[in-house]
Amino acid sequence: MAWILGALVIATAAILVAYRQSQTGAARTEQASVDLGARQEQQPPLNVRLFAEDVPVGSLPLSLSIETMGGVSTMLIPRGTALPAVRRETFSTATDNQTSIEVHVLVGDRTLVADNVTVGKFSIIALPAAPRHVPRFEVSLAVDDQGVFRFSARDLGTGRSQPVSTVGSLSTPLSQTRIGSMLDAAKAEEAKGEYGIAKTTTDDLDSLTVYTKMLRDLVQSTRTSLKSGRGVPEAARKVCEGELRKAERLLEANALPERASAKLNTLKVDEIEGVLKSLGEAAKGCQ
Repeated sequence: MAWILGALVIATAAILVAYRQSQTGAARTEQASVDLGARQEQQPPLNVRLFAEDVPVGSLPLSLSIETMGGVSTMLIPRGTALPAVRRETFSTATDNQTSIEVHVLVGDRTLVADNVTVGKFSIIALPAAPRHVPRFEVSLAVDDQGVFRFSARDLGTGRSQPVSTVGSLSTPLSQTRIGSMLDAAKAEEAKGEYGIAKTTTDDLDSLTVYTKMLRDLVQSTRTSLKSGRGVPEAARKVCEGELRKAERLLEANALPERASAKLNTLKVDEIEGVLKSLGEAAKGCQ
């Protein structure tokens, strides 16, 4: 089982590194701070203007949140907060030798990530090789009195700023009209009590996200093996299909928040890890 989880983690890290390289056009290096600084200069700016110039910003007109398990928005700075405002959270790695941590920041007051607007996807990069949960980073999400958002990260071990990259930041500030329509939709959702989700905390963000992705990847690879594999014993195939159904039910339950509200807070990493382990063992017999 260990080699399967290790391969999945390595594959995930490789994809992240390759994607960052394609964005910056520079080879990944950890040899000198000069190289890191040069790569950072090629990244989009970490300052994002949230609201158009005609929007009054004495207080935050829409909440700031981050994406958590199941495509749910977890609020960090609520609407109505006086500006300037800052919120600090501590993040850590979920797997051994993890090379980056992504934080998806949103603006809006809807339950689902898809119904809010992305401020930016910020990745804390160039993480040192270490066991999971050992590196710890303080992330700052700040909005100044002009409605400009800033993201930064600090290594709690060294006290130094940590390199951060940005993907897909908000390009057009929100107008007063857009803000009004987003607030109307949020209030309508609140009035209906449409989801009533008990949201996860930021402490669970990285572990749940990483393990869920690993489970999705293993489900996909196992399905592929079953379709293309010849000579797989019928007994092994049945075991594999049974574990696949179990894994898919778990993923489905946490992909649709309206169906997952009763479980969202109680679903822990060890539950996902248990299904991941049993599916991995079954997959060995279907290759």
